[in-house]
Amino acid sequence: MPLCFLIKCKKEESLNKRESTCQYLFFLKLIGSLVLLIYGMKTVSEALQKLTGGHLRHILGAMTTNRFTGLLTGALYSLPLQQIVSLEEDEYHLVDPNKSFNIENERNNYRNQLKDQNVLDVNNKEYNYQTGDHYMDIISECEKLGDYVVNVVEARTDIKEKKI
Repeated sequence: MPLCFLIKCKKEESLNKRESTCQYLFFLKLIGSLVLLIYGMKTVSEALQKLTGGHLRHILGAMTTNRFTGLLTGALYSLPLQQIVSLEEDEYHLVDPNKSFNIENERNNYRNQLKDQNVLDVNNKEYNYQTGDHYMDIISECEKLGDYVVNVVEARTDIKEKKI
C-alpha cells in the first residue's frame, strides 16, 4: 500500500512510481506544514512582544517567581484547554459537565490566590505597579478562557451549572 494517505495519485502510473511520487509529495506537505507552523509561531511571538513592549519577559518571570505560582499559572491554562480539546474531538458525550464546573471553581480559587499573591508582591516591591497590572490582565484573560470553556460545555451537553 502506498505511503501517501493524504493525497491521491493518478491511477495510470505504475505502483512503484506512484509510491515514490506520493512519498515525495507527502514529505513536501510535511515540510510546508512545519514552515507554516514556525511562521505562525514567529508572528504570534512578535505580536505579543509588540503588545507588551519589553515587559513580557518580566511578566512571565513574575508569574513564575517560585514553583507554586508557576504551577498555578500552568493550571489556569491547562485545565480549561483539556476540557475544550475533549469537546472538539467528538467525544463530548464522555465529558462530565460537573468536572467542568469543578475545574471552574478550582480556577476561581487559583485566580484568587494569584491575585492575593500579586497584591503582596506589589506591596513588597517585588515588582512595580505596572507589571502587577499586566499580571492581572493575564489572570483576567485566563478567567475569560475558563468562562468560555464552561459555556462551550454547557452548550454541547445542554446542562447548565446550578448557581447557588
